[in-house]
Amino acid sequence: YEALASSYDALTEDVGYEKRADFLEKLFRRSRIPVKVVLDLACGTGTMTWLLTGRGYELIGVDGSEEMLAAAMSKGGTLQGVPPIFLLPSMPQLAPGGVLVFDVNTVAKLAALDGQVFLDETEDTYCVWRAEYHKGLCTYYMDLFRRRGDKAWDRREELHRERAYTVEELTAWLTEAGFGDIRVYGDAKLRHPREDEQRVYFCCIRN
Repeated sequence: YEALASSYDALTEDVGYEKRADFLEKLFRRSRIPVKVVLDLACGTGTMTWLLTGRGYELIGVDGSEEMLAAAMSKGGTLQGVPPIFLLPSMPQLAPGGVLVFDVNTVAKLAALDGQVFLDETEDTYCVWRAEYHKGLCTYYMDLFRRRGDKAWDRREELHRERAYTVEELTAWLTEAGFGDIRVYGDAKLRHPREDEQRVYFCCIRN
C-alpha cells in the first residue's frame, strides 16, 4: 500500500464503516469485557481508528505501511477525546484477558474473484485491478492512474496478495494460540455464517 494510500479513502467510500463500527461495539458488549482501549491492527488509513475514537475509546493504530499511516495521522479534525497513537512496528502479542475481533473474506468470495477485472474511479483517480485465485491465494494486479496538476496522468502499479482460510482452520489456530470462547458471525450479523457468506467475523478471548 504505497501508491494506493493517497487514493484509498476515495476508492473505498462504499465500505460502510459506521455499520461495521456498530457491529464491533455489539461484539464488545457481548464479550462482557469492559473495552476501553482498542488496538486497531492493520489500521490502514485510520478511518475506523478515528471513528472509534469519536465514540469514546482510546485507540492505538498499527500498520505495516508508512504511507497508510501518514494518511491516518492526517485525519482527526475537531474530534474530542484522546487522539489515537499510530505505530509502525510488527503486530504485538495480545495480553491475557483481552478480546480479539477480526474479519476475513471467505474462501468462496476470494475463489469467485478468479479472472475478474474491476474498475474504481474518481475525478482524479482511475484504478483498474484484476484478480487471480490459485490454491488458496488471491493475487490482485493493480494499475493506478492519478491526474497531475498539469492534467497529465501518472501510472503506478501495485501487487497485493490475500490468503484464503476456512473457518475451521482459523478456529484451530486461535485455539492453539491460547484463545477461548471463539465465536464466528456472518457479515456484521449476530448469527452463524451462511454457506454463501462473503465475509465472516471472529470474536474470542485471550486466555
